[in-house]
Amino acid sequence: MDEMLKNYMPQMLIKRESLTQEIYAKLTLFNFISLLVSNIDVITTEKAEYKYKPSFSNAIDIGRLFILQRIIPSDVVKMLVHNKTPVRPGRKNKRNISSQRLRTLQHRS
Repeated sequence: MDEMLKNYMPQMLIKRESLTQEIYAKLTLFNFISLLVSNIDVITTEKAEYKYKPSFSNAIDIGRLFILQRIIPSDVVKMLVHNKTPVRPGRKNKRNISSQRLRTLQHRS
C-alpha cells in the first residue's frame, strides 16, 4: 500500500500545482483586462442615445492577443474603443440569466 502511495502522490502534487497556476493565471488576466477597460474613455457624440463603454468580452480577446505579442499597444486602444457596448441606465426588463455549462481550466478559446 505504501509503495502505491509513493507512486501516486507526485502525480497528485503536479496536478495541484498546475491547477493553482491556472487559477492564478486566470485571475491575473482578469485583473489586467479590468485595468485596461477601466482606463479607456469612449468618446460619444451629442447625437448618441447612450453612453458607451468598452466591451469586456471583446477586451479579453484583445488582451490575450496583446500578451501573445500579436498586436501592438497602440492598436489595443483603438480596438477597445472600436468594440463598445451601450450603457443603458434605468433598465426595466429583467435579464434572462441562464446557467452556462462548466468549462475546464484547460479550455482555450
